Amino acid sequence: MSVRALLERLGLGRRPPTGPLTTAEQTTADELETRTELAESERAEHDHEHGAEAE
Repeated sequence: MSVRALLERLGLGRRPPTGPLTTAEQTTADELETRTELAESERAEHDHEHGAEAE
């Protein structure tokens, strides 16, 4: 077993970035945040229309 495989099995594969995001990473993060906000908004609207309480 390689060291890399061992580290991945232990959950120590890649460490989180320590510096600022690159432009591409920031763009991806912004898009994900927008999609998440839209999904949450749609779910809240659906729950409101159908009388379900948010958990």
